[in-house]
Amino acid sequence: MFVLAPESVVVGFLKAFFSQEELYRGVKNEFRYSDNQTMSKLNIVMSETFNEGLENMVPALIVTEGGFSENIQVMDNRVHNSYRTFSQAHRASFFHPITIHCVAARKGASKVLQAATAQAFVFFRKIIYELGVDSISPINGMPPQRLSSSDEKIPGPYDCAIQFTMKMDQVWLLESDGDIEEAVKIKILAAIDRIEYDESGNIITPKDLWLKQDVSIL
Repeated sequence: MFVLAPESVVVGFLKAFFSQEELYRGVKNEFRYSDNQTMSKLNIVMSETFNEGLENMVPALIVTEGGFSENIQVMDNRVHNSYRTFSQAHRASFFHPITIHCVAARKGASKVLQAATAQAFVFFRKIIYELGVDSISPINGMPPQRLSSSDEKIPGPYDCAIQFTMKMDQVWLLESDGDIEEAVKIKILAAIDRIEYDESGNIITPKDLWLKQDVSIL
């Protein structure tokens, strides 16, 4: 589920932002988005492939999926144990790279679309955080890229992409299937199995380690 969440947040935010009549105060929105495709001047889609059907989607904001990477630090991947219910709440952080291709028929229009998109994320970072995103990295703007062949008489379309990384914490809960007595029994047996004994049945596991294991099951 978390793999799809960041891109969904981005697409939803872009659709809301570009549906305004003015992008900023006094700046008319030339890239008006509408849920009615016949009235919309801007296509906003999430796509696995960037080049597919591009000639029919100008102008467009194309969000490509960037995968994810786990972030492991001292304060991350935390575990909270509840011995009343014998459940564990896990918390981990993931980085999700995001690329948004700002495509328009002309280079100037593509750069304007890139600037407006980048400013939207800069200005409304805290609003996006309320949607479940923990942080957004500084935004990188890519230089204009001509998508058509250089042999064509009329150049275009152009792409001015932006890139950034979203950090999102994921939380999940593990609960024991059965009563608490059974869960305690399983814990004790697991702890005993990790303790080493000699031939006479005496514990040879270091006392400090044994005590730590003993405390962990109470």
